[in-house]
Amino acid sequence: VISVETAEKQAKSRKTSLEAELELLAVHGALHLLGHDHARPAEAKRMRARTRAIRRSLAKQRETRPGTRR
Repeated sequence: VISVETAEKQAKSRKTSLEAELELLAVHGALHLLGHDHARPAEAKRMRARTRAIRRSLAKQRETRPGTRR
């Protein structure tokens, strides 16, 4: 579950769009469901790298799909 109200606040504080914040939270949550964690520095580093890779892949898919927003 993602709180849109909280996402709006976080997006504002991070100076990013609500859409980008929701994407980040969805990817982050999915990684947790798959067993990833960030309790220790090495885990956090791996999780950040995986999050970036997934978001890059999503961005590329948006760019190549006709009729999708950028």
